[in-house]
Amino acid sequence: MPTRLSAFRQLQGAMREREFAVGISFLEVLAQNPIPPTTKNGIVLWAPENLVRLARRAVDSDQHRTFLLRVMRAFVSPARVADEASPNRVTAQHVGTLISNINLLVDSGRLRIIEDVDERLEALLEEVFPRSLFGISLSPEQNFVARYVGKVFTWAKRTGKAILEGGERVINDVGSLITSLHIPERMTEFRNQKKAWSSELLATIGISENTKWFVVIAIAAASPFIPAAAPLAAAFGVIGFWLAFTDP
Repeated sequence: MPTRLSAFRQLQGAMREREFAVGISFLEVLAQNPIPPTTKNGIVLWAPENLVRLARRAVDSDQHRTFLLRVMRAFVSPARVADEASPNRVTAQHVGTLISNINLLVDSGRLRIIEDVDERLEALLEEVFPRSLFGISLSPEQNFVARYVGKVFTWAKRTGKAILEGGERVINDVGSLITSLHIPERMTEFRNQKKAWSSELLATIGISENTKWFVVIAIAAASPFIPAAAPLAAAFGVIGFWLAFTDP
């Protein structure tokens, strides 16, 4: 099992790459405010092809917008609950902002598309994110969330680069498949680096400094340790990585 220090060092390197995948719980963060039309800091985001395609179709489709809202609410952070009665709820207005932001990022070259997915990993993720909950009727053969998460994890494992998440829901949900390691922010060196770097990211996507978010990396595992309680532990040979994540 990797140590917190070795995971921290790998995470430091990933942050210096200045390229990050948009985790599915980070969608609500991207939906907070319109992003700046241009930026000079060179940060590049990556997102799964099925998200970009959905954002294009949702421009003129209420059905696609409704589905995107359902996905966002499923992975919303506690600070922005899905409850209709809450003033912090994620609404259709946020979906409109997200659609505009994604399309602008793609058109300006600041968001690139993740095409590949490990199909064996995607199949295992369907055990975690059932098609009955996360399928889309306009594409009945596809489990949107399993494919989204599968593409992001495949990309992170292959490139060694980091994932941005708005909450811990995905990390907790995949716990039966993938062991995770928490890197506490009290590690002063990391806290200082994250603070300095975050201002650039916030300028890129137009969110406030008070927004909570996580950085996640996939660490290749040569000799896996598998939690005894994990019912899908035998799948580790397919997955072959750990997740390490930061404090928000």
